[in-house]
Amino acid sequence: MSIEKKRVSTERLEAQYFRAEDFEGLEDLPIIPYEGEGKTSYKDTYDKQKRAYVEKLGVRLPKEWFYNTRDGIEAAGDVKPKFRAMLMTTFIVCGEIVNAESIRRLFGNDKAGFEYHLEGVNRRIKEKRVDRYGYRDLLPSGELVEEHRNRMNLSSNPTKTVSEEELSEIIDIVFDSLKE
Repeated sequence: MSIEKKRVSTERLEAQYFRAEDFEGLEDLPIIPYEGEGKTSYKDTYDKQKRAYVEKLGVRLPKEWFYNTRDGIEAAGDVKPKFRAMLMTTFIVCGEIVNAESIRRLFGNDKAGFEYHLEGVNRRIKEKRVDRYGYRDLLPSGELVEEHRNRMNLSSNPTKTVSEEELSEIIDIVFDSLKE
């Protein structure tokens, strides 16, 4: 038995997380600043505000990330612990996309200038959102290292980073939703 490292096989990661062509079709995207609390916090206190912002932008979040009334708990609508890193990263990705689209509009027809801007965005996403410590690796038991550490009452992915595969999935979900 060994730890299963999530494999990335998407074209998105062979190039960049965000590409200039990803923003084509977002010309009518409303540039909505986040007005909730906890914009730099990873506390679960702010999950509902962050989820509301993401959904206000028009992003369809996967239902399996959240508890529902059939789960037999009072936390219907709350994010499941296993998916908190996904929600936090989706919130951050949405902010980066809205901000980048706003900046793209400032560049007008200067595609090279916008591409240069995206280089910085891609570095930021790579350095700040990709799990470099194995928290999102899958154990033979089917749980994530993050979940196991949490059960052991240890610090578990305090900055809610995700695997490269999860990040690629999140970026696709967000762009697909925004372009509908």
